[in-house]
Amino acid sequence: MHRATQVLLGVACLMMGAALCRDRLPTVHAQDAFHPSFSPLITHSQPVESGQQLTVIDATKRAMAVYHVDKATGRVTLKSVRQVHWDLQLEEFNGVSPLPREIQSLLSHR
Repeated sequence: MHRATQVLLGVACLMMGAALCRDRLPTVHAQDAFHPSFSPLITHSQPVESGQQLTVIDATKRAMAVYHVDKATGRVTLKSVRQVHWDLQLEEFNGVSPLPREIQSLLSHR
């Protein structure tokens, strides 16, 4: 069995285990993901043409990392790491109308 197949099977088993335990886990809302009492690691995997993209978020450190798992070789490559603390301080970025302050202005004129 190819190493990439083994890695993908391992990821699939983890995802199936998470799906089976989903009913026993508390509902997590996006705004809670960086709360200090929340579990420090959050992961998300999605297929891409050449393998899998894995995103790991460390809620304690307010950082994220993106990895690529190559389908053919199983090789894991770090693609990006970023502290998101300052990102989360922005009220808007790359937004489209209506922007948050436009909505706030509309609501305050009621």
